[in-house]
Amino acid sequence: MTSSVVSLGLKFKALSSNITDEGITAHYGGDSPWGKGGVNRSDHNRCPTIVRAWHDYHLSKGWSGLAYSAVVCPHGIIYQGRWANRRTAANGTNAGNQRSYAVCYLAGGDDAVTTEAKRAFHLSAALLRSSLRWRHSDWKSTSCPGKPIRKWSQAGWPLPPGPNPLPPNPPHPTEEYFVTPEDERKFEAMLDRKLETQTNGILEFILRCARRTCLASSSTSWPSGPL
Repeated sequence: MTSSVVSLGLKFKALSSNITDEGITAHYGGDSPWGKGGVNRSDHNRCPTIVRAWHDYHLSKGWSGLAYSAVVCPHGIIYQGRWANRRTAANGTNAGNQRSYAVCYLAGGDDAVTTEAKRAFHLSAALLRSSLRWRHSDWKSTSCPGKPIRKWSQAGWPLPPGPNPLPPNPPHPTEEYFVTPEDERKFEAMLDRKLETQTNGILEFILRCARRTCLASSSTSWPSGPL
């Protein structure tokens, strides 16, 4: 599921870490930015500009910045928003923002969900250590995320096979990295090693404390007379 994750260097105000993630909520971006041609005529060079414009608009509303955890474009690129361990402002209710990340499709309500976007949604979920679970309309009365995403969710969010081809680089400077299944396996192994090291360190500390306690007890002079 090779794909690209891009940081646009968005500057946020203070973000809350008060989130207890139970799954991801899918959104769409409102009116389609792609016109009559839809996503089949979408220009990837516009994607970073649109995400930045959303961020600026959300700042103008007095928010901390882009309300979404991430934005997925029709070409399979993931743009980092508030990202991991940060509360969203997109799900419409306190409960929704508390319990769920928010990933938005860079398209309109009637735009088809491309194969590349579906894979990117799933990779977003994997990187956020979460899973696709809700639609925006599950939290409040709204047409979001639109009929195509709703139909996909009703089918169980199936993951299309194959990797995402990488689109041409956008003209704006970005910080970009690529994530492959092998990368994910290495990351999991690294976390396992780190956890094992931490666990061994704690056990060693406990044993040292226990030894010190035993030595202190053995060197204590107890009174020989009656207590």
